[in-house]
Amino acid sequence: SDCNIEVVSPDAFRSGLRPQRRSGQWYLRGFTLIEVIVTLSVMSILSSLLIVYTRSSELQIKILKDKANFIGALYNARSLAVNTFQGDGKVCGYGIYVVDQSHYIAWSDKGGALGCGNANKTYDEPGETIERVRALSTGVTFRNFGEQDFLRSMLFIPPDPSVVTVPDKAPGGQFRLILGTQDGQSIATIGVNKFGQVEPAAGY
Repeated sequence: SDCNIEVVSPDAFRSGLRPQRRSGQWYLRGFTLIEVIVTLSVMSILSSLLIVYTRSSELQIKILKDKANFIGALYNARSLAVNTFQGDGKVCGYGIYVVDQSHYIAWSDKGGALGCGNANKTYDEPGETIERVRALSTGVTFRNFGEQDFLRSMLFIPPDPSVVTVPDKAPGGQFRLILGTQDGQSIATIGVNKFGQVEPAAGY
């Protein structure tokens, strides 16, 4: 039997037209307006989700980096105190002091005329030596700055080292520093006990 065969050009496929058979003949038709609108809507939604996910991941990486930096600075101060001989009277302790919601410093407590015997064991500018000033990443702050369980200062006194904190006691026996974004969407918490050891934060 006879059959009618119509060859569709490859250019038609590349142009976005689709073959459609009607009454024994092949015709080419494009996308409908509804199909185009639906496709663009789905692409728009996926793009917005990708942007939000990328920004959230970037902030979380910043927070985790700041958390690691603070813990590193705390352990460095403790290590310096362990390796310092108190008898020289030059350095009476090493510590960390949180200046505000975005900055903290590594500092050393210097002895007075009587050596470490009259050191006040407290950070008080300009009498102390600042070893290093550190800033949190842009958009990251200490969320609980100024609260009762917030660790404002920790000083390690050689050679044990003994530890002096501000405030002197923490509710529940643990200080907390909550790093997070201003909208509170991304948060990481540092728990520190009275001995200057980092431990899992209570309630987190």
